[in-house]
Amino acid sequence: MLRCFTSKKELVSPLTLIQGVVDKKTVMSLLKNVYLRTDATGLVLEGTDLERSIRCTLPCEVKEEGDLLVDAKQLYEIVKEFPSDEIQLWEDEKKWLHIEGAERARYELGGVDATDFPRFMELPGGDEVELEGEVIARMVEKTIYASASTISGEDRYGFSSMLVEFLEDMEGDGTVIRSVCTNGHRLALLDQRLEGKEPLPYSVLIPRKNALEMRRIAEAVDGEFIFKADDKFCYMASHQLTLIVRLTTKADFPQYKLILPQEKAPHAVIPKEEFYNALKRVTIVTADGLDTRGVIATFSADSLALEPIQKERGNAREVIPVELRVDEEMRLAFNARYMMEALAVMESGDVMFSYPNVNAPCFLWGEEDPGYLAFIMPLKIENGEE
Repeated sequence: MLRCFTSKKELVSPLTLIQGVVDKKTVMSLLKNVYLRTDATGLVLEGTDLERSIRCTLPCEVKEEGDLLVDAKQLYEIVKEFPSDEIQLWEDEKKWLHIEGAERARYELGGVDATDFPRFMELPGGDEVELEGEVIARMVEKTIYASASTISGEDRYGFSSMLVEFLEDMEGDGTVIRSVCTNGHRLALLDQRLEGKEPLPYSVLIPRKNALEMRRIAEAVDGEFIFKADDKFCYMASHQLTLIVRLTTKADFPQYKLILPQEKAPHAVIPKEEFYNALKRVTIVTADGLDTRGVIATFSADSLALEPIQKERGNAREVIPVELRVDEEMRLAFNARYMMEALAVMESGDVMFSYPNVNAPCFLWGEEDPGYLAFIMPLKIENGEE
């Protein structure tokens, strides 16, 4: 039966990571539990909601080998608030887990036999690449905002997913990992160069929720991850942690390459902070409950004027300085929230803005955001109205 000695500091970290995966609202009571197992490697902890699964291995002093299930949230809360750093976990004959410490703290949790708990899948063979955690975190952070937050209909275009593909690096020795998200009205793309890496011969579609979990794990764990995928799952594994997420398999991602520019020539250069803050203020007068907080943007020789499309409840106008690089003035309308979310993930002080024509999306990039492109479809304007 399970028996080991560990510490609060070591144990609380994997339990925290598992909280993000365990399904607390499921009707399947087994999935509310964390799977504990002691073996020669130490203490192994697993959690799953069948879409995402995580395994953490914690080196510790093992006295007896065994396994059982206990409520994930209760164990996490007990360990987080435990009064001493030394913790002993042991299982009795009735499948109760005892949590004991040096300061006379004693807790007991009713356990469940682990026989029916979903088995954790091992990493498959085949092509893989090592990625720094910051590369995984960045590919999600810079693009996931452009995906659809909810799934409508069949979502046959993968609008609520993130596309990840590996391309040959045309400017160096290595490969490019590209992440792309779109909801059909906007698109975000990020290319990151991986020096000396061979491209993987596949692309994957990762559901939004699963991509966000990958980012959370990548930000929480230092070092490199092995990244690989098969037909149904994507795997990222470090020395003591493995995350497996289910892929989107019944969708075809839009042909996004059709809108990529052959060359990037800005029509205007806009100070990012002033642009973002002006949009935020101008939309204050927009009617509540509108998904499309439309804004009309008028570019002149050295300024950009912003005003809301919907003026039933009020009006506003802000003018910020810009550097216009075309001879003619430009006038277009766009969803202010979409524009603000694209700006929010940028680090550049100045934003390069291009608006090819009325039938094409406007797009943004910045010198301090290498590989990043954001596209937003303009709104139609008729007599000053949407």
